[in-house]
Amino acid sequence: GSGAYGIVWCALDRRTGKCVALKKVYDAFGNVQDAQRTYREVMLLQRLRHNPFIVGILDVIRAANDIDLYLVFELIEADLTAIIRKNLLQRDHKRFLTYQLLRTVAQLHAQNIIHRDLKPANVFVSSDCSIKLGDFGLARTFRSGFDNEQEFLDLTDYIATRWYRSPEILVKSRAYSTAMDMWAVGCVIGEMLLGHPLFEGRNTLDQLRLIVEAIGVPSDADVRSLHSPELETLI
Repeated sequence: GSGAYGIVWCALDRRTGKCVALKKVYDAFGNVQDAQRTYREVMLLQRLRHNPFIVGILDVIRAANDIDLYLVFELIEADLTAIIRKNLLQRDHKRFLTYQLLRTVAQLHAQNIIHRDLKPANVFVSSDCSIKLGDFGLARTFRSGFDNEQEFLDLTDYIATRWYRSPEILVKSRAYSTAMDMWAVGCVIGEMLLGHPLFEGRNTLDQLRLIVEAIGVPSDADVRSLHSPELETLI
């Protein structure tokens, strides 16, 4: 698969004879922002390496061109997107996956980590229906004692993950919290139940329209609390 920052292959580790997931991060140190993002991802994965619900990082390899970086991960059979598309989930599967997902996200938040890119494609499922959460490229830590809020001004506007973005992210609120992960978790659970994405917006405005139709127009107090001039204009 491929994303905004790199591409992932299934590869053979000739030292162990095992298949692994090999992620190539393009121009990992090209500028300060890219270098910080790469460093954060590696450090967070190292910190979480003993968590059985997180895809384990096995190695970090700097490319021969001294520009790109390779991250070696354990290989999991499938991701939740593919499983939902193939309509393979029975009721008990959905309940077990939901429990594991909620537990994993709760563990992250208890360690002051916000994933920020939760979606079915980042939930990997093994043959025994156990999950591992992956792709921590956008994850951030937050300070305890700060009401679980932090300003993240560099949140990347991923087109592919629009369907799982919380309303405060869609309107570019300057302050948000672990609630953004919980919104995404709700969208993932909804997709498992329905067999298709909960809110399939064609663009940001359409995404907001679908959300408002489902949960209602926010109150004036809600709008003010988001500190978003864009939202005041839209409403």
